[in-house]
Amino acid sequence: MKCLPCLMAAALVWTPADTGWEIGSELGILHEWAQMTTGNYVHGFDEEVLGGHPQRRSINAYFGAWMLAHPLISFALPAPYRRFWQVGTVGFEIVVSRRNAQLGCRVHF
Repeated sequence: MKCLPCLMAAALVWTPADTGWEIGSELGILHEWAQMTTGNYVHGFDEEVLGGHPQRRSINAYFGAWMLAHPLISFALPAPYRRFWQVGTVGFEIVVSRRNAQLGCRVHF
């Protein structure tokens, strides 16, 4: 097991690829947030994390906190774990956003 200062030093190595994956993660979270705040979602579907028929303020608090926490967690992780975390988040958001769209939760401009 590596020592804590070694892990912290590894976390400080941030590459342009890390920035790209973090932007992708944040955009995925933002897209899901936009899907969740459409009127048809709030009044028509259950949500696994927030429970049945969550209120808009609960949705906003959850996604706002998630968007702030994700880059902090990413920065704290050593490079190999960071990449897994970021790529995993992008993949997760793609799957969830697609499922939400199939359920009728679409982003309307």
